[in-house]
Amino acid sequence: VLVIFDADAWLLDAQLAPVPTFGVGGQIGFPGAVRRAVRPLTAAPRIDLITGGGVRRIDPSTGALDPDFGVGGVAALPGGLALRGVALLPDGGELLVGVGAGYVVAATGAITPVTLPPIDPRAVIEDRAGGAYLLSYPTTYAVTLTVTRIAPDGPSSWGAAPSQTIAPPDLCPILVSPPCLDWLRDVRWAWTDADRLGVWFELRTGYTSDFFQGHQPQLLVLTRE
Repeated sequence: VLVIFDADAWLLDAQLAPVPTFGVGGQIGFPGAVRRAVRPLTAAPRIDLITGGGVRRIDPSTGALDPDFGVGGVAALPGGLALRGVALLPDGGELLVGVGAGYVVAATGAITPVTLPPIDPRAVIEDRAGGAYLLSYPTTYAVTLTVTRIAPDGPSSWGAAPSQTIAPPDLCPILVSPPCLDWLRDVRWAWTDADRLGVWFELRTGYTSDFFQGHQPQLLVLTRE
């Protein structure tokens, strides 16, 4: 298992002991905290570690930088980015998503700044067709998910299709003690082998300032239209 925490990564064996051939004594370090770790769609197994300054592509079995990516395995970002998520692209690259701006990182490590719709997403999901879904939702007292698909409409711009709002079943009809207040937290997602999208989230009830709150996990399974 590859464990990534802050600015370090460890490769552990089945007994959770460091693998000595990975990095130095089972560990590698980075200049700056790792903000995202993704596995790009490349022929050879690789892991992309995204820090505030760039993307480092490593061999997950040895920890060595991939010399065919960027400059010596590192693709430097030309500027800072309020990173909200990463969408994998079919050609082995990825889209780094910020609020209204981002970077396309090609499979070779070439970086292209792009303009994005002015959406502040809580989750970024690749759509497996060269675009991405942006999921946004209020942080307090609302039970709605807004899904917006974005896709390239030029060499340095991504446009948005009409948004879709999804209202999962809430707990207020079940919890009859007024006032009933609920909201979403901790949205996670995964594609299934049948090309369906599972969206997991936690529904909380009560007041955000209360120590005790209701917690109810829910799972949405979505299909393409």
